[in-house]
Amino acid sequence: MQSLEDSKHNLITFLLFIVAIGFVGAAGWLTANPPLAEVDPFDVETFKSREIVDFEVFEEEGGAMVAYRYLGEKLPEKLHPDEIVGMRKPDSYTYVAKRGEELSQYQNVVFSRDVFYEQNGDWYDLEYGEVEEEIFKRYTRTPLQFIHIAYAATTTATFYSGTGDGSIQSNGSTWSATRSGTSLAVDATDESSIIRSAFLKTYFINRGWLPFNTSSIPASATINSATTSVYVSAKQNAENDGNDFISVVQTSQASETSLATSDWSAIGITEGVDSGQRKDITSISTGAYLDFTLNSTGRGWIKKSGESPNCGSTNGYTCLGLREGHDLLNDAPTTANGNGNQITVYYAERTGTSEDPKLEVNYTADADLEFNFGFFFDF
Repeated sequence: MQSLEDSKHNLITFLLFIVAIGFVGAAGWLTANPPLAEVDPFDVETFKSREIVDFEVFEEEGGAMVAYRYLGEKLPEKLHPDEIVGMRKPDSYTYVAKRGEELSQYQNVVFSRDVFYEQNGDWYDLEYGEVEEEIFKRYTRTPLQFIHIAYAATTTATFYSGTGDGSIQSNGSTWSATRSGTSLAVDATDESSIIRSAFLKTYFINRGWLPFNTSSIPASATINSATTSVYVSAKQNAENDGNDFISVVQTSQASETSLATSDWSAIGITEGVDSGQRKDITSISTGAYLDFTLNSTGRGWIKKSGESPNCGSTNGYTCLGLREGHDLLNDAPTTANGNGNQITVYYAERTGTSEDPKLEVNYTADADLEFNFGFFFDF
């Protein structure tokens, strides 16, 4: 029969065994379920005050997180006394490093990620943060909904001709040779030149080229009306025979920014105006703009954003030209008097734009108006 002492010993042994099992179990639970790491208290007001510029959601073991970027301090005008501000980028800035009195070079300071952010012409430090997705959703001020209203906006835009404008003159002993272009001279650098047909012992023809950069017109726009204009400083009308007029055609010069004698034949014969818009030289006023209202054909020549040009190689260029009536209709002038039938017009080289050739286009394009409709919730 077991003694009392043996019973006590067995009880103590059993209890110690139970305690040991408990410690082992606790250790296993702690290993599988580590305690939550201590984190900094979440500052709601600080988070809500940040101007977040972009974010992305990513998954972590503990759940979805949001990595976001927000605006920090506004940067000074220059980050270095010799910084070239126009070369600043989100991940770098550039300054001129002096090397003696006459030697200098560009020095780039490049960061491993974006550290600057430009908004409305101002630069800011770009700060980074992470937060649980639920917190991000809860404390980001988000409107309930937006209402988008598509509407048609009508705009009138004025375009001025560029350095590719000017005139080319042909001179020949016969009218047909002159129209074909046997002896040519280009005038693309003077502030004014002439448009004419004339017989002065020999024949003369001067034609005008007017390229306009109209690429800012939206590709989806509908052109309602268009007027091209040249400023006339002088005129002469040797023979008032009904063909002494100026009209608008399309051109196809090789370059939209320059004019060469090889472009003589790069001018059309189809008119971009109705017959009533032909401008009889007799009635043209000097010291004023001469306006031509384009018809559907002329409006069809106007190139919008992304459209291939009829002249040069840059999309969105509209290429117009001017021809005198005898030249246009292949009717040789016969009056050997003065300078024939001509007008003198200003080109892009004229100081300012108040007398430059221009193209005024009225068009309608779709626009999107956004209303922020709803309430903001702060939790």
